[in-house]
Amino acid sequence: WMQWAAQLSPATYTLHGIRAALVDGAGFTVLSRDLLVLGVMGVVAVPLGIWLFGIAENYCKHTGRLKRSG
Repeated sequence: WMQWAAQLSPATYTLHGIRAALVDGAGFTVLSRDLLVLGVMGVVAVPLGIWLFGIAENYCKHTGRLKRSG
């Protein structure tokens, strides 16, 4: 189950690409799959994270759980 979960981690594709480039001397064409997966993850994960943060922030503001200092 951990191998399946690792496929969802950007670190998997980053480390695979770094190893391929440094150890095997892979070029851009070989690294393109890893770069594509990382790009898609970024396009999906960043807006999703911003959206979820906004929901959590609003929840905390409405329930009084957000401590304001400053």
